[in-house]
Amino acid sequence: MKGRFLDYWARAESGPIVFEKDFDLKVYWPRLRDLAKKYKIEYDPNHIVPMDDEQLDNVFKAAYELVLDVGILCQDTERLIKFKPEELQETFDNMPQELVLGLGEEAIRLSHKGFEDYDNQRNPHFVQGRILGPISPEVYTSISMSYLKEPIMDMNHFQGVIGRVNGVDVKPNSPFEMLSEMERVALVRDACRRAGRPGFSDGGTMPTGYRSQIVADHPGWGTTIGDQRCTNLMPQMKTNYEYMCKALEMYQYGAHTWGGSIAYIGSLSGGPATSAIQVCADNIATDLVYQLSLHGSWALDALYFSNSSRTALFASLWGGAAYLKHVNHPAYIGPSWQQTAKLGKEYFWEHVAGAIGSSVLGMGVCGGTGAQSAGPDCACGLGVRLAGEVGQAVGRARLTRKQANDLVLKILEKYQPMIDSRTLHTIGVNYQDAYDVESATPKPEFLEIYNEVKKELVEMGLPMRVFD
Repeated sequence: MKGRFLDYWARAESGPIVFEKDFDLKVYWPRLRDLAKKYKIEYDPNHIVPMDDEQLDNVFKAAYELVLDVGILCQDTERLIKFKPEELQETFDNMPQELVLGLGEEAIRLSHKGFEDYDNQRNPHFVQGRILGPISPEVYTSISMSYLKEPIMDMNHFQGVIGRVNGVDVKPNSPFEMLSEMERVALVRDACRRAGRPGFSDGGTMPTGYRSQIVADHPGWGTTIGDQRCTNLMPQMKTNYEYMCKALEMYQYGAHTWGGSIAYIGSLSGGPATSAIQVCADNIATDLVYQLSLHGSWALDALYFSNSSRTALFASLWGGAAYLKHVNHPAYIGPSWQQTAKLGKEYFWEHVAGAIGSSVLGMGVCGGTGAQSAGPDCACGLGVRLAGEVGQAVGRARLTRKQANDLVLKILEKYQPMIDSRTLHTIGVNYQDAYDVESATPKPEFLEIYNEVKKELVEMGLPMRVFD
């Protein structure tokens, strides 16, 4: 927590020594497994959107105990940062009541939003875009503009990777990574100005090295105080000097921090049930060491990189909802942060499933990049438009959590089989096939796919606005 972070970070220099392998196998995993058994937390594939408040309380209790019992391991010192119960409570009691992102006319104000809470602030809570993966230089500005031209979008994480600068491949912690981030920020800020949104909030964190972030924080053309940068924990329950330095620089600069809960289902966080506990524990732990301005729920399948699968949605929605039920954090991004299919019908359905679950729980919705964030040029603004419109429709319908769950189960049937067969990332097209690059507008045939999805949602009972 800001004001306490120096005390907490100092424990990385004086806490108990635990080697990382021992922490993983002898400290973290046994305790996580035991807490899931203690509170009888199990994965139910038919209840993706949480409806059982008592079980949500149990997820939070397990996460709370995990943070206290395990602590956070600093990878650089191999020492534990441990906390006391009163320190967790102090953090919860002094949570900021409001978050302001962006500047001028693009500034948005957010405060905590509850479950099925359709009369408090807008519906959905907010709309975030997310550009990930490799983006070709010739379409970088066009893809950025395709997002900025969507008035429904409140903020964006412009994280498209610029992998080559001055004819040289970009490597982590090299001067060319610094140049790459300078170019990314310059392109994004220019696109924001040309789109008439100069104060628009950018949460892009492309470089791996901290020095590359600093060089792009030029007061004239670089990062603004309305922007955000990532200060995550590392999987599972770990931090390092790199992220501490990023957070400290953002504090001094006056900008914002964001982070997502990191649980890789099938990896060290176990299955969907234990991963839901880990999602909630990550949120609590990052409040302690970073007090993030913007939280997110980001469980992923470890074996098939997907944030929109049945298991990933379960862990993300249950873990995030457990946290939000007990902590009045002002801004929380729900799943799915990125999609698995390339641009096409399945890509849109992935947006729909995450947006329904997030909206009914009072989370912000997100439109992201396809092809598991690994395929080139698989991002577009129409995805974020659909996520926002679905969130609006959820608000108009005033869906209950049960109704939202029933819809999500139907929608999962439209793409989950391709996740199971490990083929979803091969389905769809890239940006150049879906959009007119020069005007940054969707081609008629791609727009028709988007409208088909909306019409099907109307048939399912969701009051989408469809215009021929």
